[in-house]
Amino acid sequence: MAIRTFSWAQAAKFNLAVLCGLVAGCARENPFFIEVNECPGVAIVENTGALTVFSGLGRDQDDISYRATLSQLSRSCKEDEELGVENEVTFSIVARKGPAAISDFITIPYFVVVSRGAEDIIAKRVNEVEIDFAGRQVAGVRETLRQNFPDLEALKANEYEVLVGFQLDNDQAIYNLLQ
Repeated sequence: MAIRTFSWAQAAKFNLAVLCGLVAGCARENPFFIEVNECPGVAIVENTGALTVFSGLGRDQDDISYRATLSQLSRSCKEDEELGVENEVTFSIVARKGPAAISDFITIPYFVVVSRGAEDIIAKRVNEVEIDFAGRQVAGVRETLRQNFPDLEALKANEYEVLVGFQLDNDQAIYNLLQ
């Protein structure tokens, strides 16, 4: 099992608004650590695996509406000679209510990017997940995404990656960088 790393220069080519903000504000060399085998590589994009939402303009602990984390990323794939490879990516989103929470229901946006190599984005999709706290302080969901890759040779050459993270606005991205 090999681990591939991507530099910030390569990550900038993703042309995602949040990543552009992260590139400008962070000088680390390896933002992605992607495990590669016969399935496409998968990773949570650095600094997009946590989300803190504040209520109002304050930024103190008492102003937190909720915090969420993206974790337990896993993948599996199966090969079909006619359909190519079906890739399944699964991850958890867990949220914790903060002191300023006003609702038991929240909607959290996250993105999924499929790229070929470090330079070509094949697709980006923003999804939303709804979390119902149902009177609890902590609640979560398990998300499963499926993609089909028709090009078996490119897949076997480890040319594809699937990247996930929270769809952050500029303030949220800056907050994550400062943590």
